Amino acid sequence: MPAETGDSREYTNIRELGRGGMGVVYLARNTIMDRLEVLKVVNRSADRFLREIQAAARLKHPWRKTRHVAEPHCL
Repeated sequence: MPAETGDSREYTNIRELGRGGMGVVYLARNTIMDRLEVLKVVNRSADRFLREIQAAARLKHPWRKTRHVAEPHCL
């Protein structure tokens, strides 16, 4: 598990998908919902990430997945 996720047992089988200027993106299995999810661990400004979340939430497209959770207490 990435250190940033703490000792959370909600996610297992985490593997890195990519790295960018804002952080690292992981593919993980949500053990509670029994589904694959993408986690983004931010290493930069939380304000910039919050703007990204808000912009993505406004996008509507049949080929785009909807964001289900944004944990503001982590920002």
